[in-house]
Amino acid sequence: LVAVLSVSLFFIVNPFVRFADARNRDRLSDVNTILNAVSQNIGDHKGAFFCSTGSIPTTTSTRIASGAGSYNILPCIYPMYIQQIPFDPQAMGAHFTSVSDYDLGYFIVLNITNNRVTVSAPFAEGGAIISVSR
Repeated sequence: LVAVLSVSLFFIVNPFVRFADARNRDRLSDVNTILNAVSQNIGDHKGAFFCSTGSIPTTTSTRIASGAGSYNILPCIYPMYIQQIPFDPQAMGAHFTSVSDYDLGYFIVLNITNNRVTVSAPFAEGGAIISVSR
């Protein structure tokens, strides 16, 4: 009886974990896509990120979105370096309507000490930490 219940519980709980893992894989892919676009921009501009909306934030990790208090990066990477706009599959408010109306649910920061850009997915599930630096 215990064995049957254990197997049943495994099949009941496991799909939720699998879905969360799949969303986390999507988040990791999205973070890498954004970071690749940033890297291509830097490469095209001789080692400096060029963006008419301002420099990548250096003091704190900032949400990538079009609203106030966020970092509006899309005009600097879309459509030249990124063709499909990724956004967190479950972060509250994450969406893409247009370059002037979006919230990716991901965060970005530039470490001025080592000149590395970090893009992260703070809403990863299951305790996962998704953060990529380059």
